[in-house]
Amino acid sequence: MTIRGGRAPTVAAARPIEVGNRAGPDTDLHRQAGLPRSTYASRVVTVAPEQTRVGLSPTTGYQGHSATYRAETYRAGVSVSMLWAVSALDAPALERWAPVWTSLFDGYASREDLRTCWQGWLDDGQPDESFARMFSAVAHGGWKELWDFSNECASEVLTDIHVTRRCSAPEALFYAIGPARARSLPGFLGNFILTPGQLSAALPGIVAAFSFSPRERIQIRGRVDEALADSAPHDIDDVLDTLPRRARWAADHSMGLVSICQAIT
Repeated sequence: MTIRGGRAPTVAAARPIEVGNRAGPDTDLHRQAGLPRSTYASRVVTVAPEQTRVGLSPTTGYQGHSATYRAETYRAGVSVSMLWAVSALDAPALERWAPVWTSLFDGYASREDLRTCWQGWLDDGQPDESFARMFSAVAHGGWKELWDFSNECASEVLTDIHVTRRCSAPEALFYAIGPARARSLPGFLGNFILTPGQLSAALPGIVAAFSFSPRERIQIRGRVDEALADSAPHDIDDVLDTLPRRARWAADHSMGLVSICQAIT
């Protein structure tokens, strides 16, 4: 698997695992996530903190905020690492894990408070404290399952991992692309599991959500960098490109796809 991120989280030491035909400690998500940043950070992009934050052009239907990401007021006293995993799934993995992740994700989506927050953001696009709390709420409850899943299914070939601090990668992405684009993404708040057939149906929406003009991409990169300020250094382009890239790869290989975000410390 590929692990990318900023400040490395503190996690328990993990045993070597066997994933497919690959074996050894270098394939273990948890051990790599606990290593010094230099062992897993890739294509680091450094953006000066004084870089001007600008909004998207009116043609996208979403204006960003030039002020500091407002959800940070909620996180002032929060220190937590977030792990986002996006992985292609073969048929046995889907059979084993679809019921597990579907149950967890449906539980998130059934919460009236989260649905109300989600609809509120879709209506006004304001990334306030409720926006941050909403993404925090769907990053808890599945860490044990994610641990087991990584040991059974994750690999360098199939899986991308982003480790961030305070703000999860999906939260940064939704904040950056805005409600209009976010509506076309599957699942609920960045969490989903799709069969090959479902992925084929969802792929156009995923690709559309992350298709930007050059000017739009510059502006969206600025907002991702803003939201992930506590995770520097981080590869902004890789955060933006992970989901469409992995979705295309899984679809090309007639595989399913899962996206999971969990707090790990």
